[in-house]
Amino acid sequence: MTPLNQLTQEAQSLAVTSDSTPHPSPTVHDAACNGTATTLGLLTDNEAEVDRILQICNACRYCEGFCAVFPAMTRRLEFGKADINYLSNLCHNCGDCLHACQYAPPHEFAVNVPQAMAKVRAQTYTDYAWPPALGVLYKKMG
Repeated sequence: MTPLNQLTQEAQSLAVTSDSTPHPSPTVHDAACNGTATTLGLLTDNEAEVDRILQICNACRYCEGFCAVFPAMTRRLEFGKADINYLSNLCHNCGDCLHACQYAPPHEFAVNVPQAMAKVRAQTYTDYAWPPALGVLYKKMG
């Protein structure tokens, strides 16, 4: 069993709702994802990376007091697209978790929360801008 699978199993055993029942999340199977299951729709590559990182963070819990992201992700086994977008916008890119993380590069898990969250946050700025033309402009100008 790989260390990532061990951490994931530990997170799943610890993550329960307040009434001590597991928190289920619906999954969608899609041929475009090579038969893999994705939570609540298709995740982009950046969102899938945040999902992977959050599962590792959920098992470790070392950074729980650093910012609003870590208490907000408690008691979740899986992270859907809406969860990932919400948590990415809670991150202020301060980097405290990166400097404290025992799984940050050069570790094989390569956990870099601020970088992964920033990529998703930038995508949400373009996806949810109103009017939509401002999202296109934001994407073009950065």
